[in-house]
Amino acid sequence: MLAIKHISNPSEQLFHQMAEIEFWARDHEFKSNINTFSLNTYTKKYKKLLENDFILYTAKFNDNTIGFIMGCFNSQISQIDHLYVLPNYQNMGIGSKLFSEFKKHSAKIGVSEIILLRSAKSYHFYTKNGCSGTSNNSDRIMRLEIKNNQTDKSIDIITQMKQRIAELSQKNGK
Repeated sequence: MLAIKHISNPSEQLFHQMAEIEFWARDHEFKSNINTFSLNTYTKKYKKLLENDFILYTAKFNDNTIGFIMGCFNSQISQIDHLYVLPNYQNMGIGSKLFSEFKKHSAKIGVSEIILLRSAKSYHFYTKNGCSGTSNNSDRIMRLEIKNNQTDKSIDIITQMKQRIAELSQKNGK
């Protein structure tokens, strides 16, 4: 059974699982040599990201971590730094589910845009999930504007207040 879970305090063991997932996903893409792989290098990279405000979700299938999405955020923008799914689990919607949870979390904390740097191979995935950008490989930045429910509610309240003031003004002959 697939489970997508928000992680607020990742363990060393999870970092190792994430490193292995990234290695195998990148091995599939770049034909890396397993002898050059270093868990410590990847673990340090993930820990460095945790120095900022971060968002991390994992995908587990039968208690095995098979994918993850990780990024950082500030008051206006979330940035996706890593999204990997093991090759045997790709093209099953798992990456889209991870992306969707990242997007929901970003909206919940009031972020208005997600940005990411895509690979040539991931362009179709991100456009399918609502991001905009060019397929030109020299411009790899993609964006997704987030419709923030809190902002929409504030605008609705202001609109209602303006309408009520207009009604009262008309009623009082002003």
